[in-house]
Amino acid sequence: MQWPKNIIEIRALIGKPGYANAWVAVSKAEVMRWPRTETLAIAHMDNGSRAVLYTSWRPPRHRDENPVQYRKRTGCVDDRCYMRHKGWYYCNPAHCSRRWRDKAERDKHAGIAHDILS
Repeated sequence: MQWPKNIIEIRALIGKPGYANAWVAVSKAEVMRWPRTETLAIAHMDNGSRAVLYTSWRPPRHRDENPVQYRKRTGCVDDRCYMRHKGWYYCNPAHCSRRWRDKAERDKHAGIAHDILS
């Protein structure tokens, strides 16, 4: 996750299953220790005005870890799952765990999957 510059505060939407969720103030260090995704509201200054960005925090991906291994370890999909990793192009691990050497073949597969969903 790219942290915005000039962060004023970070709040996380946290709650127990079955209970109402609440926005709780957290620190950047606390967020980075979390093992799974959480919905965050990051308030920061943007061109002299306050802006709020809603995002999900994901644990960082290890250098030698491919997108499929990352999904198995964390339970979430990396933002960079479509980028080449050690010469291979991967499909979105939430869809399948296939990989290709040719980007055009992967894009054809991904296009078919997106057409089915729309």
